[in-house]
Amino acid sequence: MAGIDMRSAAFHEAGHVVIAHRLNLGVRMVEIHFDHKLMRWNGSFEFPLPPQSIEFLQLRELCQKGVKVSLAGVMSQMKYIASQRFADPIHFYARQELAAALCFFKDSQRTEEHPGSLCLVFQPSDGSAPVRFEVCGIAFSASDYRQYNQFLACSGLSEEAIVREVMNMVDDPSVWRLIEIVADSIIAQPAVGDEQRRILNEPLLDALLSG
Repeated sequence: MAGIDMRSAAFHEAGHVVIAHRLNLGVRMVEIHFDHKLMRWNGSFEFPLPPQSIEFLQLRELCQKGVKVSLAGVMSQMKYIASQRFADPIHFYARQELAAALCFFKDSQRTEEHPGSLCLVFQPSDGSAPVRFEVCGIAFSASDYRQYNQFLACSGLSEEAIVREVMNMVDDPSVWRLIEIVADSIIAQPAVGDEQRRILNEPLLDALLSG
């Protein structure tokens, strides 16, 4: 993938938002914009910060949810791109090895100039052989990397179990349909400013996610 187009970025952010919603984390805002410095579409989302005084078990639960949300963006984006390339619908191959992917998610040496790549295996719904699919590492942004590893450190969960759970969540037909709806709604928002920013605020998100 040479870059990130608008629809691909929308699926990335929609993945974060929908999985956060499924894990009962409220989302305040999601947006995409064209980053002229990086010459590609980018995005962000916000959910409420925990109170300053929080019990350890509550903090651990928040980290367990947060690490899954941080992965959901790249997983949704990757599934969208793979479905455009190979077949639609398509889902993550359940028996794939994840060692290389786990190394990628924790690789602190990646940079904007040398982002590496993420390779996963997908299973087409027509029963044909599983296919390997690779995306440029920019799909797992520096922000995603920081959040993933910070949440992972205090989650107490197996990294491989987390990745497989997020794959299963994104593959759930009702979840994937909601990701599509949110992505389409982000793109449908009026473009604002030189960065063509498209924003879904909390009331619009609540209506979509509860509909």
